[in-house]
This record gives sequence, C-alpha cells and structure tokens, in this order.
Amino acid sequence: MADSGADLVEIDHKVSLKTAKQLIGDRVCLIGILDPSAVLLYGTPERVAEASQQCIDDAGRGGAFILGSGCEVAYYTPQENMKAMIATARRNRY
Repeated sequence: MADSGADLVEIDHKVSLKTAKQLIGDRVCLIGILDPSAVLLYGTPERVAEASQQCIDDAGRGGAFILGSGCEVAYYTPQENMKAMIATARRNRY
C-alpha cells in the first residue's frame, strides 16, 4: 500500500500500528485509528486517552502519522470521548 502512490494509508484498528509503522516507515503518512465501537462509542474518556496514547507511542515517532477515529464516528459517541482523543493528540508532538 505504501508503494501505491497514495499520500495516506489508513490502517484498521485490528492491525498492529507498530508493525505497520515498521513496514511503511515514513514513505507515506499513516493514519491509525481507535476502535470506533469498543473505545470511542462505549469507552470512557480515560480509556480513549489511553488508547490514543498507545497509537501515538506505536506509530507517531518520526512523524508521518495521524491519529484518527476511523472512517465513521458513531452517532451516539460521547463528545467527551472525542475531546479526549483530540486532547491526547495535542499533548504529543510527533
């Protein structure tokens, strides 16, 4: 996927971000996502912050990474959870 000419590659939450980053490196920008159901919709803000930090720790080093919520955010996802994801990203410089 990194050699396809794309500028961005989005990785599903079931794929190891750490492995994807090792394989892709900085050839394209990697978008790594939180589990949109178990974490964002049903999780607590603390769980969202923890999962967000883990994504950043796994793939943020060296840049070329965007923390994402996936292709959709469920309608009833608590705003506090989205704010927790955004706040975690802003606390990190990657």
